[in-house]
Formats: sequence, structure tokens, C-alpha cells
Amino acid sequence: MLSLRPVPRVRTLRCDVPRVKVRRILLVHLGCFGDAVMATAVPRELRERLPNAEIVWLTTREAAELVHSHPAVDSLVVPRGGRAGALMAALRLRRARADVAIDLEGSTLSGLVTWLSGAGIRLGHGDPGKISSLFLTHTVRPQSTYVRASERSLEVLNLLNLTPASFEPLLSIDAWDLEAAALMLREAGLPSDAQFVAIGPGTSHPRDRWRARFWSTVVDSLHYKYGLASVLLGSPQHTPLLRTIAERCGAPTVVLGGRTTLPQAAAVIKASRLFIGVDSGLVSLAVATKTPAVVVAGWPPRRTLPEERVTVVSPRLPWHRGVHFDRWTIDHLRPRHVVHTADGWLSNSTPWARK
Repeated sequence: MLSLRPVPRVRTLRCDVPRVKVRRILLVHLGCFGDAVMATAVPRELRERLPNAEIVWLTTREAAELVHSHPAVDSLVVPRGGRAGALMAALRLRRARADVAIDLEGSTLSGLVTWLSGAGIRLGHGDPGKISSLFLTHTVRPQSTYVRASERSLEVLNLLNLTPASFEPLLSIDAWDLEAAALMLREAGLPSDAQFVAIGPGTSHPRDRWRARFWSTVVDSLHYKYGLASVLLGSPQHTPLLRTIAERCGAPTVVLGGRTTLPQAAAVIKASRLFIGVDSGLVSLAVATKTPAVVVAGWPPRRTLPEERVTVVSPRLPWHRGVHFDRWTIDHLRPRHVVHTADGWLSNSTPWARK
């Protein structure tokens, strides 16, 4: 029988796991693949505490490419047809009703899908002003700041009295993807022993769109100072930008935008000495592969990414509530600022320790 007890001041109910027979756990995440990568620590921690439970993950097609080989996930459910497909997938999962469903995203859609799954215990974040918490039976109030990006997802496990043993995301890259990435680099003329920097300049946010000539200056500067080639990564829609950057560069540059799958992009980032890019899902791949990253951001200077091995470079401009961030703002960030930040990672003679 489920035992619930209130926690003072937090307005959160905690579940006493030893008194609950958990046979099936449903994880729901329908957001961007970068956040899904940060949530890969959740099934690992659940598996260590509940080794006999079946763990099912409902996620998007992009995220499924990265988590399909997760050792703690028994099965993946990838809905088709957008929001309607996600709702239909939840209704199908209702037949094999889960004992516990965890909303790892916190959107209205993910909360509704969690509710439609029919799980008796539905856990997630109780973000103020969000509708998603209305579909949950137990919520935890999120912290104002996090030291690591994965802490937000793992925080939900506090409702199950689980203390995470590790906050590191778990990203398994198949040997085939590692070999495919190495083959693409060799076919592009990059020797197998060459050292390079992975560059991810593509973004859909106007505040983070940095000029192509700035990116090319960074690429040339890193080649001049350290003899490093650059590999440009991104989705097919970012290919024109990547080609423009490569045409402006005098340094050896390989354009792989639109040619790699997400696991292959992760393999390229893992093989690089440093990742430099905007705030996108590729940053999460760098974190998961333990590759140091420099993030070019149009944010106000007071904001930084909490994840370790990540350094944020942003314009040093006065900021106050209500300011509209546009391209004019990020253009105040110069290539020398990014190169100076990269020096902190590249000037160290000792290679980065991949724990």
C-alpha cells in the first residue's frame, strides 16, 4: 500500500518506495533532444534502486536516436504524428498501465500524456504557473538554480526517496556510429590522428545568431595558435550558414552539417579537443561525452550555464528586465572574447581527463 507523508513548507508529497510494488515505470519526455540527454541519468538511478522494474521511455524520434542503447531502458515508444500521435501513444500505453509515470519535461503536452497513461502515481515538477502540474499526483518544487543541468530531472526522484549516486548523463554511442564518424572525417581529408575543434553555430533563436565572419575568425585564430582544424556541425537547415563560414576560412574546415545522425555528431564531438557553439542540443552532447565546451550566448552576463566543463561567453552589456535581445546585442561579442575563453581549455598541455 502506498504511504504518503507531507513535507513541511515545500507542499510536496513523498512516496515510500519500499511499500510500493513498482513493476512498470513510464518516463515521458517530448521536448528537445538536448534535455532528453540530460535526463538519461534518471533511468540509470531507477535501475540501480529497482532492478526488476520495467522502464519504458516515451520520447521523440530525435531523442530516441540517442537513448535507444541506454542499458537501463527496456523499451522505447516513439509517437508519430505530432501532438495527436503522442496522445494516441499514451492511450495505447494505458492498456499495460504503469505503476509510476514520471514527467521529465514539464510541458502541458507531457503532463497530459502522463495523465492519459493511467498510472496511479504521476510525478513531476510543480512549476508555478504551469498547467502540467495539474495532471500529476505528486510534485516537487524546482530550485531557483542548479549546479548541473541533470539535477532538474533527478530532482523528481526525491519524491521516491531516491538519492542519486551520480549526476552524470549516460550516453552510449554504438561502435558503428563511432566508425561512421571517423570515416566521414577521413573522407573529408582529415587525418585520423589530426586534432580538431567541433563548431556548432546554428540556432533558431535570433538572440544567439552570431555573424558568419565572426565564426570564421574564431576558426582561423584557433588554427593559427594551436594548429587545429575545425569540424562544423548542425542540422540540414544550418548547412548554408556552415558553408558560408567554411568559405570565409583560411584554415582547414570540414562541413558535416546535415550529413551526420545525432549519435554520429556525438561521436565527432567526443573525438574533438573542444566544442564551441551556441546554446543548443549539441552542448548537451558535449557534456554527455565529457568534452569541454565554450558557449556563445546572447544572454545577459549574469546568466551562465551551470554545467561543469562549460564556459559561457556573453556580451558585457547593461541588462534589466524588459530588454529585448536581438542580433544587435550579440554582435557586441567579438571573436577575441571567444578565442580567449577557448585558450583556457586549449593552452593546458595535459589532455582533458575523460572520467
